[in-house]
Amino acid sequence: MPGSPVLRTDRLILHPATTDDLDFLDPALHDPPRALLDTLGFREEGRPESEAYVDAEWTDSLRYGLLRDAWRGAE
Repeated sequence: MPGSPVLRTDRLILHPATTDDLDFLDPALHDPPRALLDTLGFREEGRPESEAYVDAEWTDSLRYGLLRDAWRGAE
């Protein structure tokens, strides 16, 4: 469901990215968002291969997660 939150905390709301949000064909563009997630304590939980079909090409996805207690522990 586009626009629905996948994580909600007192301070942060993330929503699913769509093909309009990211340029899937340029992996260098993924480094800043990944660095931010790492800084916030998120961990990579999965890397499904060929999950999305974008611009006539199958692309991989990255899935990150953060446990509620880990987020609260950072306060």
